[in-house]
Amino acid sequence: MKYIVFFICFTVSNPLFSQILVAGTEFKPQNVDATKTYYGVNDILHIGLQGGSLSVTPTLTPNTNAGTFNAPYHYAITDNPYNLDEARYVNNSANPEYMLVYSPKPSGGNANILQYKVVGMVPNSAVTVKVKYCSVVNSAYTGCTGQRNEFKAGINLDQYNQMNGTDASQIGMGQCAEKSYTGTVDASGEMVFRMNHTQNGDCKAMGIRSIEVMGQIKPLIRSAQGSEVCAGEQITLQSVLDYNATYQWQVNTGSGWTNIGTNKSQLYETSQVKNYQFRLAITPLGGGTAINSDPITVKAITCCEVNGVAASRQTVYFEDFGRVDLNDVTGRTYYVWDYSDVLNPVEVKKTTTTPFRWQLSPAPLGAIFRPSGPLGDGDYCVAAYLTGYNADGAYAGAKLEWANRVTGPTNEPQVALDHSGKKDGAALFLNCPPGTLGKAIYERNITNLCFGKQLFFECWIAVFTNSANGPYHGVDVSVVLTDGGNAANKVTLNGTATRQADGGGVWVRIAGEITLEGTSVNMKVINNLDVSENGNDLVLDDIKIMACAPPAIDLFFDETTLSKEEEVCDEQFNLVSVASTMLVKYYANSPLYLYQWTKTPNDNTSWKNVGNPQTLATFNFTNPTAHAAFSGLNSGDKLYFRVIAGTSSVFTSFNNFTAPHYANSNDPCKNYSISDPIQLTYNCPTCKKPDSFTINSSNGLGLCPGESTV
Repeated sequence: MKYIVFFICFTVSNPLFSQILVAGTEFKPQNVDATKTYYGVNDILHIGLQGGSLSVTPTLTPNTNAGTFNAPYHYAITDNPYNLDEARYVNNSANPEYMLVYSPKPSGGNANILQYKVVGMVPNSAVTVKVKYCSVVNSAYTGCTGQRNEFKAGINLDQYNQMNGTDASQIGMGQCAEKSYTGTVDASGEMVFRMNHTQNGDCKAMGIRSIEVMGQIKPLIRSAQGSEVCAGEQITLQSVLDYNATYQWQVNTGSGWTNIGTNKSQLYETSQVKNYQFRLAITPLGGGTAINSDPITVKAITCCEVNGVAASRQTVYFEDFGRVDLNDVTGRTYYVWDYSDVLNPVEVKKTTTTPFRWQLSPAPLGAIFRPSGPLGDGDYCVAAYLTGYNADGAYAGAKLEWANRVTGPTNEPQVALDHSGKKDGAALFLNCPPGTLGKAIYERNITNLCFGKQLFFECWIAVFTNSANGPYHGVDVSVVLTDGGNAANKVTLNGTATRQADGGGVWVRIAGEITLEGTSVNMKVINNLDVSENGNDLVLDDIKIMACAPPAIDLFFDETTLSKEEEVCDEQFNLVSVASTMLVKYYANSPLYLYQWTKTPNDNTSWKNVGNPQTLATFNFTNPTAHAAFSGLNSGDKLYFRVIAGTSSVFTSFNNFTAPHYANSNDPCKNYSISDPIQLTYNCPTCKKPDSFTINSSNGLGLCPGESTV
């Protein structure tokens, strides 16, 4: 089971470079329910400056029957272990304290208890994890007198010691202790603390009172639009994690750092063709020294011009080879994008019988699908959650063994990442078969495009090995784009990648442009090496084609927080569209805005107009329940809103986007801008009149002037 957790409060002292309380938990419930005697991991509060990720191996007990809880292997969070077995466990009713109690493990070898992961720490820095724990077994329980208990734990255990670690101090029945573990954050800024159950027998249940992670953090930030945008576009700067701190965003355009805003998410308009550097400084709410993120660079380029006015781009084809569903720890459920109809791309849910791996049709270069283990010569697979030899907590992962060395790093990763940088992301792994020089690894025909449109192509390649039995060979591929309207209109692009030891060790981008004379394009990715042994081990990911398009527009519920999710009952709320200077100029300095709503955002025909096209970039719902959008809603139902921008003539020609002239954000030929949907939840529980009741009082009932009983 895996739960993503967030901070609630923290206390720190913050001299520069000192360790602070980064994350942890005391296992206290978020909401105490007097009817409950135990809780699950997703019910608890967490402490620290930022969030962590907690995985628990034992399953949540279905009830508090002693025979159920003690049957291997369960856990429960309770303020009194007595609730779980009145005969065996201690009674803390006089001094209740919440703890995660786990039952005796199955017989045999060590069993994992939990894994606590924190990202965004200073790479290669020192980290300390303090654990407070107790034996929950009553010292007088028959058969347990004089026995002792312990566990093993460690920080960033290597792949051969995932079930081991350093012993905690042994304790007797009913006793408590604490243990501090020290270690080093890995090179990516990740810290994984693992606790392992080592003892067999009826007397070996334990309670974890708290976990505290002390260290140094490095705030993580990103641009929602990626590392390359069209000059004039707006970008949304975001922190990857949520921090219990004040925010200060800064930009450097070549003349030093300048403050640009203090929102948790920050809009910024890239007005010129240049490189922009951004960073975030956070100051803990408890006070202390500001902590800076590493800067990120966003390159603003000249993209398109329409009638002499700068324009933007939109994706018309995308292949990321899918993502595994992390809600299914077996790795048998995954999602892939289907762009067979570029006007209606859909993300499709699929299943596989080979955990964390799936096939392509046709197989690239006629290679053989490898369902498990590393990829030999002529093998391929699409894989996600790229583990090597060992599982990552509850996730076995693809277990590629030596074939998970994505980009060919010198040091072996426990879990490698696809180009997206996310564990659920997938990529194509291909150990190129012999005799395939000049043959297509990947080919697609993309139709329903627009005559005369400029297309922008990119994909990313890397190797997946870092050694060989002889001279090491990297990968060498070409990409050929051929205009469907004129075969002579062709562009050939090339890229090579190799391992870190030979000067590589990174993802390599292959990119180029073509202007169509027809309405389709053929794309081929071709193998350029006649090598199968000692290399030519290709990872291919994130194939994308973009076309010139009207400028993008964003919609929010609040411009300060850039909120795209909101809850309301009957209180007023606003829709706020944020238009760039580029957009205003594109629509001849007179854009109109039309707001729409729906309950089914993926159905283009379901969108209905809120009002008429207007010059104002905001729309205010002063009385939501009086609007047709809220008719028939039940508490918990969701509504979605979007905005369309265009000229007056565009709205006239599309009859204000009423049937049958529906707006389609995926239409590569559209002449209007359309935002992504934002989500509103109708949170308005129905009140129920209580049953009649009687007040009995032997001394009468006193009321103050003006009071009454009902």
